[in-house]
Parts: sequence; C-alpha cells; structure tokens
Amino acid sequence: MTNSGKTYPLLRVRKEFASKLGLGNFPNFHASGSVTGMKKMYYGKSALLIRCGSYIYNVTPEVYHEAELIIKFRK
Repeated sequence: MTNSGKTYPLLRVRKEFASKLGLGNFPNFHASGSVTGMKKMYYGKSALLIRCGSYIYNVTPEVYHEAELIIKFRK
C-alpha cells in the first residue's frame, strides 16, 4: 500500500486499541495541535494519522490499514 500523492482521513480509535496497534512506538502530537499544520510542516500531505485519546500518531501503512479494519468490524 503506497500513500504517495493521496491524502488520507484522520482515523479515530478507542484507547483500548492503542497497545494492539503499537501506537506508543510512533511519533505523535497532542490533539489540540493542527492536523493540517503538522501535515504541511512535518509529515507531508499523505501522512497516515490516527487519533487515540488525546494524541494523534503518524503511523505506517500497515498500522493504518489495521486500524481501518478495527473501525470497520468493531460494530
């Protein structure tokens, strides 16, 4: 899964999935920060971001896809 040139939405997952996704291993910023600004200045417009609790994490394509599956099938 390549993410060059395409923009992806910010995913939101519950805190209970943070350890399953290994979010603690990824760069993050506080949720009060600007997603647009962080993409523009640091991560690039095609960054894969996941919000969990009070933080937003910049993750790999594999983790982003796993989060999409969790969101899709948790209902």
